Amino acid sequence: CTFETDLCQYQQAQDDDIDWIRGQGPTGSTDTGPTSDHTLGTDQGWYVYIEASSPAQPNDTARLEGPVIPLTQPACLKFWYHMYGTHVNRLNVYFKSGGNLGSPVWTQSGAVSDLWIQAQVNVPTTSAFQPVFEAVRGTSFRGDIGLDDIQVLDGPCSSGFVQPAIAVPGATPAPTLPAITTLPPTIVVGQYGCTFESDLCGWTQDASDTFDWTRSQGPTGSTQTGPTADHTTGTGWYLFIETSSPQVAGDVARVLSPDIPAGVLCLQFWYHMYGTNIDTLNVYLQEGSTLGTPVWTETGTQGDQWIQGQVAITKSATFKIVFEGIRGLGYRGDIALDDIIVNSGACPGPVQPSSVLLMMPVCVATPRTPRMTLTGHKPLVPQVQIGCDFDSGFSACSWTQSTADDFDWTLTNISTTTTDTGPSYDHTTGAGYYAYIETSSPRQPNDKARMITPLYLATPASCFQFWYHMYGVNIGTLNVYLKTGSSNTLLWTKSGDNDDIWRLGYVTISSPNDVFQVVFEGVRGQSFRGDIAIDDIQLSDGQCPPPGEPRKCIYITCTLCFSLTAAPSSFDCDFETDLCTWTQSAADDFNWSWQQGSTATTNTGPEFDHTLQNSHYVFIETSSGNMGDAAQIVSAPITPTSSGKCVLFWYHMYGAHVNTLNLKLRGRAGDLLLWTLQGTHGNEWRYAQVRVTEPSTYRLVFEGLRGSSYEGDIALDDIAVRDGECPPPGNVCYFVYLCW
Repeated sequence: CTFETDLCQYQQAQDDDIDWIRGQGPTGSTDTGPTSDHTLGTDQGWYVYIEASSPAQPNDTARLEGPVIPLTQPACLKFWYHMYGTHVNRLNVYFKSGGNLGSPVWTQSGAVSDLWIQAQVNVPTTSAFQPVFEAVRGTSFRGDIGLDDIQVLDGPCSSGFVQPAIAVPGATPAPTLPAITTLPPTIVVGQYGCTFESDLCGWTQDASDTFDWTRSQGPTGSTQTGPTADHTTGTGWYLFIETSSPQVAGDVARVLSPDIPAGVLCLQFWYHMYGTNIDTLNVYLQEGSTLGTPVWTETGTQGDQWIQGQVAITKSATFKIVFEGIRGLGYRGDIALDDIIVNSGACPGPVQPSSVLLMMPVCVATPRTPRMTLTGHKPLVPQVQIGCDFDSGFSACSWTQSTADDFDWTLTNISTTTTDTGPSYDHTTGAGYYAYIETSSPRQPNDKARMITPLYLATPASCFQFWYHMYGVNIGTLNVYLKTGSSNTLLWTKSGDNDDIWRLGYVTISSPNDVFQVVFEGVRGQSFRGDIAIDDIQLSDGQCPPPGEPRKCIYITCTLCFSLTAAPSSFDCDFETDLCTWTQSAADDFNWSWQQGSTATTNTGPEFDHTLQNSHYVFIETSSGNMGDAAQIVSAPITPTSSGKCVLFWYHMYGAHVNTLNLKLRGRAGDLLLWTLQGTHGNEWRYAQVRVTEPSTYRLVFEGLRGSSYEGDIALDDIAVRDGECPPPGNVCYFVYLCW
């Protein structure tokens, strides 16, 4: 039930004290209750809540009873709740059976924060039951509790579930919590994690750094930088680096975990990087006294918000986790840290954004507003996206296999089992998972495999986008259907061999119903060389971009469109004929290479340039040499302007042993790091831009560092240097049309 039109089949209990209220927008009291529903995220959407104002009294209860649901297998109850206010009491969930309410199967007490949070509870019974939601009133009127988007799904709840937080504008974000299937629900930080509510939990300040992290509550001491509240409760404690005097640019503060035994672990944490002088937050895994190189990094202001970071850890020896904050050029550079969680096992999936400073397109079509789904996917910070990259499996995206077909879609993170068909890697990162149909025996011609999305809320127009791979001499057909109720309408179809590359498909959806689903149908061809794959599905508001005029295009995570109206400069280079005004450094270990077509090594480097897709680019050839060897290309001297400069470029970082690409400013004081990125980022060209405000003459340096092996080629193309501001960031979106 989304409560958009009524209470669905839910009813008010007759033996409680007060009723749940179906409402829109804010509740009647300030500083309590939600300001919008969860389904639509606006004041036009509906939800239910308890009104804690008079005549309600302390400990009054309100129960909302669901319909009797027959079960033949275990199920999962999912719902979104909102508990904000100084006198919030308790929300309970019961599974009523045979008229017996029984004991709560889930409970949450006290204020959490001013946002919607998802919970899920396994339904172990295989007989009929009624879900019952009971809210208990606190000691005063500031105790409103909200409820929205209730679902009962077949099958057990997903393991390793992490509750995504949907931020309300102007509100303090709340924690991402683990699955709540036992009592009481709490933030499980693990033996080595910390919420900093009472102390540092065994974490220690590094004695070899420049200054210390500070444990604090409320705003930091400087305006327009740092958080105004912690992440855990909105009223608690966090760590931050105070970048006011006497600290100077480049000062470093490190905080170290206790010793952690070897194993496969997942580190999750929340960070806050807001201010015009924000520099860098690094994460290291230190063995012994060797700090090593960062395994995660973020640079520059990320907005006045808490953002989640995540690091997958596989260690064969005892180690420490080290958080390093670096002071920028001024006092508005406070960096904060909260809710560190260290859990055993693999991470649930990638958390965005990655360690790139900025990724923006040169041109995109009309931007679209991100959508929310009833099932509550993990957020792409700071907006929530509906989509699936399959890196956390089908269930993490609430996708299901059809039972009315001939066989199932399969997940893999390597090439399919048959040569000369199917992809060699996924589309998302080049190292993740994708879904495909395996067409080898016992499959027969025209066998069908169908996969179904969760329910989506209909809007006047939505753009459904996906990447597909159809390579092989016996490729059959990929169909996309719109499912509304029992009706299926063909939206998109493609048949036959489409080469060994990932391609983008998209279709505008205008559903006459309130909710809809999308069905992917793979049809087997005449033989086993017919594997069809899909990846990176995304739904967003607004019509899909028109085909438009012929353009050289690519699809990446991006932001709003802007026009390159500034005149070209002498520092621009597309490497079509030479290195332009850029030169090889004489003070590095090896040179950048000028290249057309793919690099000499398989499974690394681009297959073509970015500019024309049949011409030249530069790259570092990592087949020989040592780890950490540096190759630099250097610009001619750049005269500063009062409006500053914007450096724009395209990079390609693909391979199992890709190390680091740096952009540095070489001035009178030496080299200053402007931008850095590490690791593989998929077999595709990606865009970045960097703002430069140096007052003295300087040069720009692109530096590629060799990794531990030959699969570490890094490439550059289409460098531009423009006067003035970089294009402003817009709404984050997935896979939209952008052109060079």
